[in-house]
Amino acid sequence: MASIKVPTLVVWGKQDKLLPIASGERYAAGIAGAKMVSFEKCGHVPPVEKTEEFLAAVMPFLGGVAGPAH
Repeated sequence: MASIKVPTLVVWGKQDKLLPIASGERYAAGIAGAKMVSFEKCGHVPPVEKTEEFLAAVMPFLGGVAGPAH
C-alpha cells in the first residue's frame, strides 16, 4: 500500500463482518494522505447499503456533487 501515490478514499461499513473496520483503518493508515469515511449500521457493501451517504462522500472526492439518488 505504501507504493500508492494517488489520492485515495477508503470507504468502510462499521459493521462489516467480512473485513472489520480495523482493516479499513489499516488500509487508510498505510496509504500516504488517504482519507477514510466509515458508515454506521453498514456492513460490507456501503454503495448498496448506504447509497446516499456513500454518494455524498465519494462524489466530492471525485470532483462532482452528489444529488439525490433515484
